[in-house]
Amino acid sequence: VENRKGMEIPVVTPKFAIWDTTGTGRGDPLLTAERINNLAKGENAGKKNIWTVIHAWSEFPQLETNRGLDAVKLCVDKLDDQVRVVNPEELLWRIRMEKRPEQTKILVNQQ
Repeated sequence: VENRKGMEIPVVTPKFAIWDTTGTGRGDPLLTAERINNLAKGENAGKKNIWTVIHAWSEFPQLETNRGLDAVKLCVDKLDDQVRVVNPEELLWRIRMEKRPEQTKILVNQQ
């Protein structure tokens, strides 16, 4: 999306969600880690920026974990060594540098 100054702003949607989908296993922290690990292998190694959204109130009693941060920690602990967890600001910066490095460098120099 382009802002009023003509600079592009990334719009991102999550690839995965840690979210209790009751019985489907789709939002399970362990399955999410496995899927992220699979994407980080092979020809795509080091080339993926993956956002995972977390539902803070979902519980995973089958995994003996509480809500929110416990589920995130469980997922992160199961990620392979080549997977790097970053905050949202860095994720957006990486996406910008990948898609529009010239504009991103201008923005960084203005700060």
